[in-house]
Amino acid sequence: MSLAQQGIDLCRKEGIDFILAVGGGSVIDSSKCIAYGVPFEGNVWDIYMGKAEPKEMLPVAAVLTIPAAGSEMSESSVITNEDGDVKVGYSNNLSRPKFAILNPKRTFTLPPYQTAAGVTDMMMHTMERYFTKDDDMDFTTDLAAIWPSWARYTMHENLRRFVRFAVNVMDVPNDFTDPEGTAEKGIQAMERFYHAIGMPINIKELIGRDITDEEIKEMTRKCSRDNTITCGALKVLQAPDMEAIYKMARG
Repeated sequence: MSLAQQGIDLCRKEGIDFILAVGGGSVIDSSKCIAYGVPFEGNVWDIYMGKAEPKEMLPVAAVLTIPAAGSEMSESSVITNEDGDVKVGYSNNLSRPKFAILNPKRTFTLPPYQTAAGVTDMMMHTMERYFTKDDDMDFTTDLAAIWPSWARYTMHENLRRFVRFAVNVMDVPNDFTDPEGTAEKGIQAMERFYHAIGMPINIKELIGRDITDEEIKEMTRKCSRDNTITCGALKVLQAPDMEAIYKMARG
């Protein structure tokens, strides 16, 4: 957020009227934040906290250096405020980039880990829309970095969908006598895929150490914004649900 504010100040000083983001998702999201902030008279963070609605913004375009950013064609952006270490997303159709350029061959030069991380990110955003209670597959949000634990915690909200995922996506044989077992095998197959591409499947693998109870409580506090918001559509997660999933994901 501090760098975005510096960008806002610079754009105002130099009279910038167009922003070209060259980079990945974070660069594009930061550019969108700057674009909101330049014509906005208040604190741009208020926009992300839902306290203000922008009426205009500078136009933004993107030149991508990595695949899987997504922000280059969406109305969304995510910004982290170092004051409290709070990460918040905001969506407004004003922020859709005017154009985006990507040379796929350039992405071949990325390290394998970065490519795998991009694949994981794309899959998570796709599955956010797949795992719902309804057949129309409306948007849902889950704690993507700890997907296996989220999946096990919520799969009974729509067990048929998890069975379909196991059979149709992960190629698990359908045991019609044990749908829960089939769903679990689908989650396990997903975990094996993540490991095969070098991705972590729990918090310990992600950060390289055990996570403490105090850290889990702090993560829950931030995710629920001090127990003032919920997340998810397959199962609406309250703060106790978030804490339970974090604990399941300890590793």
